Amino acid sequence: MHLFFNRIIFFLELIYLIFAISCTSYFISDFTIKAYSFDDDCITIQFSSSPDLSSCKKSISVTKDGYSEYFTVYQQDDSIKIYPIAKIEQNHNYCVTISTDTENSEGKNLNSIFKWNFTTKQDFEKLQILKYETMTTGIVFEFNKKINPASFSNSFSINPSVKNMIYFQNENTKASVIFLEPQKTNERYFIKISSGFNDIYNNKLEKDFTYSYLFNSINENTTYKVYNIFESENHEISCNVLNENILNKSSFKIKFSNVIKADYINSAIKFTPPIDFTINKDIENLRELTLTLNEIPDSQTEYILSIKNDIQDINNNPLKESEFHLVFNNSKNRQIYFETLYIQTENETLEVSEDKNYQTLVLSPGVYPINENNTEKNIDFFFIFTISKDAEQIDYISAVENIAFSQTLNCIELKPVKVKIIKNQEFIQNYSSYIPVNLQNSNFNEFNFCAVKITCSATNKNQTGLINILIDKNLKDNIQNSLNGKTSISINKR
Repeated sequence: MHLFFNRIIFFLELIYLIFAISCTSYFISDFTIKAYSFDDDCITIQFSSSPDLSSCKKSISVTKDGYSEYFTVYQQDDSIKIYPIAKIEQNHNYCVTISTDTENSEGKNLNSIFKWNFTTKQDFEKLQILKYETMTTGIVFEFNKKINPASFSNSFSINPSVKNMIYFQNENTKASVIFLEPQKTNERYFIKISSGFNDIYNNKLEKDFTYSYLFNSINENTTYKVYNIFESENHEISCNVLNENILNKSSFKIKFSNVIKADYINSAIKFTPPIDFTINKDIENLRELTLTLNEIPDSQTEYILSIKNDIQDINNNPLKESEFHLVFNNSKNRQIYFETLYIQTENETLEVSEDKNYQTLVLSPGVYPINENNTEKNIDFFFIFTISKDAEQIDYISAVENIAFSQTLNCIELKPVKVKIIKNQEFIQNYSSYIPVNLQNSNFNEFNFCAVKITCSATNKNQTGLINILIDKNLKDNIQNSLNGKTSISINKR
């Protein structure tokens, strides 16, 4: 009897198990996710059967670094493609979530919630501040990796506020905060770099970086050094001693130990004898000035670069006055010098120079008939220059562009019709009579002659007036040496 009841119980349990298995297979959906991937544009999700696009749009969420991303969804057979508005960006963490509200085309729900985390970061090392140094002029920070400059600028703060400028060095592994105004003596300042600060791989600080310091005024004079710069070479120039063989085409850099005020810079720095120069203030480094010469100084002439104490640093400390004695010497960079001008007509040759300005050019009626029927004739203008021994000639294009004619009272019409460059050897052989008297006994091994012959058609207007000739300082030879200064010549035409 007992055996009989045991068999009945066994058959009942077997029937229940079969029923449970059949019910489970009925209630658990077979709609699943088979594969998933991403590229630079989108995220691709592949399902086990064709999904319902409308339900997908409602049940999918995408986050980037914990913040919701806007996106669009498109269907392609059994897959959907999710396109974030900003595409898939480098150096971020993404999370894709798809709820069970997602249905297939038969109305079956996704069998379970899908959650996928992926990253586009290439570097996972934590961002750290390795070193910081507080100075009178500002604060310098050094980091263990390349930082995002904009992120640092947005994350840095100082309280009480001090006007500042930030510049970055060493491939953005160093940030210098330069104060543009004095700090208050015995004032405590609080520095903060918020945890939102990140490197180029979007790795952030673990927590806010904070510290404070008590400022005590320093009343020491700002020191500085002057460097001669030519191409990639920098040479420090000594103060109050003669510095020789300075290259003519070089520039000068003044490096200060403190941030300086810009109020009196232009009046406090000068060359004697005067040289035209430009002062450039480095917008990323307010402790440097660059002096660029706008003209080539004379060789073998001693110049004095003076720096006066009119300049003050941001703590109102004056600079110490200094003088730097310079001698420029480089034959290859010798300036072009205009020596004289010869005007050749059919009947006469007239010499004109800056020392012999306002010479009178009388045009012969036989050559230039003075009547109502104006007749055109040619006049040759020979411009005589001395140039560097290493230069071959005045540059042709430069001569055309930088030698100009004009006239007053419509006295004559001159039209350049031909330009010829006469080099040193040809000039000495064929035009020796045009060598200026003051150079005839000179050592021709120290320079070359070069003449620019400009032939002009001339129409005499039967008026008295001036012929004006301008030789611009931008005139250059073939190795880019410039004229030593603008030259103007006036000729009385009768």
